[in-house]
Amino acid sequence: MLKFDAAAFFTYLDAISWVEAMLPSDTADEDYEKRYSETLEEFKYMADLCKAIGLDDCAEESLRCIDYTKEHKDNPKGVHALSRVLVTHIESELEKRVFLWVRPNCTTLVDNNQAFGKAVANAFPSAKDDIKEAGNCLAADCGTAAVFHLMRAAEVALRTLGRDRRVTFPKGDISQKQWGEILNKLHGEIGDLVKRDAKNWPDDAVREAQIRFYQEALVMFNAFNDVWRRHVAHAHEGAMYDVSRAISVWNHTKRFMDQLATKLSETSLGAEYWTAA
Repeated sequence: MLKFDAAAFFTYLDAISWVEAMLPSDTADEDYEKRYSETLEEFKYMADLCKAIGLDDCAEESLRCIDYTKEHKDNPKGVHALSRVLVTHIESELEKRVFLWVRPNCTTLVDNNQAFGKAVANAFPSAKDDIKEAGNCLAADCGTAAVFHLMRAAEVALRTLGRDRRVTFPKGDISQKQWGEILNKLHGEIGDLVKRDAKNWPDDAVREAQIRFYQEALVMFNAFNDVWRRHVAHAHEGAMYDVSRAISVWNHTKRFMDQLATKLSETSLGAEYWTAA
């Protein structure tokens, strides 16, 4: 996501607009050397800030101001004139652009590689980019796009659950399968887990904890698929999400993947039968 440090930008733009007042017209003034050096720094910072937000012409003009100021140290009035031209040019270019602002409660989501926390990032590294993009979309008020990326992140967790339960297909790897195909297989695998001999577990409490974990995960994935994933994948009226609805989906997805991360990891295969709850 493109970022714009508005506070820094307008601080230096304001400083340049005051060059005429701050840089003495008399080079013999006792403050001239100090103000001269500050003026050069302000032109440099403005060049960098303009470049960062795509105001390339203004960045080049700022650099020309630096060159002129260095070559004409004894001509402060010329520097004053250039500073006025630069400010006018920057203001004119800003009027041609549209800037988006981020709600204060969403600023931590921008380009956040661990927006769901370290546990989820470690357990599902393949979901990292989609989680980051979902955060960026929320920050930009693009609710439907955020939900789309959240469902892709959840898909990483679904496939991880499938591998953990040793789900296989006659043709093709699980990475090539759709949600419905994986869920159908998981229904069978998790249903079969209930029927297995209790001797596979150290005690009934561990057995019940494992069965409950997988049953709850299956229920949640079915809900994700029915309520959000199917809708956001196709164009129709119910497939659009405003930010408040998208934030709700974000919170549900984060809590669910946090829960899954306590027992699942796409980088390693868990035990078929738990030895501890």
